[in-house]
Amino acid sequence: MNCQQNINQGQSQEENNGVDCQLNQLPTSLRVEQSNQQENENQRFDAFEEFGVNKKIFSQIIKEQMNLDVCYEDIEKLESLSLNIDKIDYVNQYIYTFKVANTLSYLKSLKLIINLTTSFPQEFISKLNKQISFLYQISNLDVQLNIQKNTVIQEYLDQFSLAISNSMNLQSLNFSVESQGSNIEPLNLTSFLKCLNKLQNLSSLSLIFRNFAKFQNQIKIFGREFKEIKNLKNLKLYFYPPQDKLDLALMFQQLEVQNKLVQLSLGFEFGNIESKGIEVIMTYLQKLPCLRHLAIQIRDCRLGYQGGQAFKDGFQSLQNLEKLSLTLKNSYMGEKGYQLVSEGFSYLLKLKQLEIITEDNIGSDYYEYLTSTIPKLKHLLIVRFAFHCYLQKKVFQRSMRSIRLVSIYKN
Repeated sequence: MNCQQNINQGQSQEENNGVDCQLNQLPTSLRVEQSNQQENENQRFDAFEEFGVNKKIFSQIIKEQMNLDVCYEDIEKLESLSLNIDKIDYVNQYIYTFKVANTLSYLKSLKLIINLTTSFPQEFISKLNKQISFLYQISNLDVQLNIQKNTVIQEYLDQFSLAISNSMNLQSLNFSVESQGSNIEPLNLTSFLKCLNKLQNLSSLSLIFRNFAKFQNQIKIFGREFKEIKNLKNLKLYFYPPQDKLDLALMFQQLEVQNKLVQLSLGFEFGNIESKGIEVIMTYLQKLPCLRHLAIQIRDCRLGYQGGQAFKDGFQSLQNLEKLSLTLKNSYMGEKGYQLVSEGFSYLLKLKQLEIITEDNIGSDYYEYLTSTIPKLKHLLIVRFAFHCYLQKKVFQRSMRSIRLVSIYKN
């Protein structure tokens, strides 16, 4: 029921409940039947007052961020919600989303982008996590945290772990933390990792940590904590600086084999992995019989030709791979290394889609080696390359004449 009809019936929500009634173009799926009882309306109104929520501002937030014109009583029917929390003046408005009784009982998908600064109220994190724990129907959760200098993230991580530990319907979790400062304390991942073991229906997991100090050696036991996640099919792990090279190698040595894993994405940066680490990772991949999609992103690492040999040896055991994305940015392997990578492509007999991205001006000869075996892949339909210079693009075009669908673009 839209707001204009309420006005015509002499029950102006603008007078009674302070709702912005100019938002009158509601999608059918979000409309609330006129049979709502006045008692329920009063309960919502009381909740607004208790938590200091400005109803007009909150409706405007939903309108701006989700492109929905929605009155506050219609929020309870939402199944998907995305909020970018970056304005301190709106904190109480966001808290309403999680505080009003039964407001989000239908919610299945939630995305939060939170910019935490020292000016945020101390109770904000605990309130937010507490209310997430009541979203029993949630199946898709995406939380992206941008942490400013001197902001403590450990408290949030521990509380977030408790909040999702009872989310038995959770199927997809994307958790990303990025530090903007240099004095961030090391993270202890113990409670977070143990929480993941309880999520029996979790099939897709993405964890991204940027600009953090060592996780107090917790990464060494990281892999072992995955052993209870039986249905994991899609895993994305991105660890950005500064991490210890040996720690990353140990993580994959301890990582429990996920027999159902179909899609795997890995990212490393700023020298936190080298040829030995690539060898360990590729050895682990050989234990994934169902793996079909693989994405590896390596930046600012000197791999040497040994890195190329590790890729070649690993590809030899991935003959069921259908999609491969390989990003090598400022990660020099030398002429021999690129040649070995290309030779490794020849083992991927079922490959249908290939993407190679580089920001390196590695020279036309190296690209000749890198692309020489690609035309031999009979099932390959789509090739995407990102180039650093026009010369590399020209060389690639010459070697890809036999491929039916080719997408070429420049960084």
